[in-house]
Amino acid sequence: MRILVAEDERINQLFLRQLLAREGHELTLASDGAAALQLADDQSFDLLLLDIHMPELDGDEVARRVRNGECAATSNSVPMLAMTALLYDSDREPLLAAGFTDIISKPFQDTVLLSMIHTTTNRTNEG
Repeated sequence: MRILVAEDERINQLFLRQLLAREGHELTLASDGAAALQLADDQSFDLLLLDIHMPELDGDEVARRVRNGECAATSNSVPMLAMTALLYDSDREPLLAAGFTDIISKPFQDTVLLSMIHTTTNRTNEG
């Protein structure tokens, strides 16, 4: 899969690059939300993995804009996973309303993320 990862923390970028490359995915990294939105406009992706709290634009704003069809190359129905260090029950509904397919709380185990990616993309492809 072609995966766009928007993550501003370098250590998290390295971890995700290694993990997703090991699984055979093609990874494109963005260090902030504005760069992620531009990449999604320029290139087609099969999955967006977006940190919620980033410079320029937060992940939820990127998700809203993608869902609103503001990206020429990436489908507005692309699966999107939110990543956040602080996840409260009250946070889930607004993030899902922004257009995320699901949410994962950091730190996470690699097996949990890979399972979520598999489940999310299979659910989207079936629907």
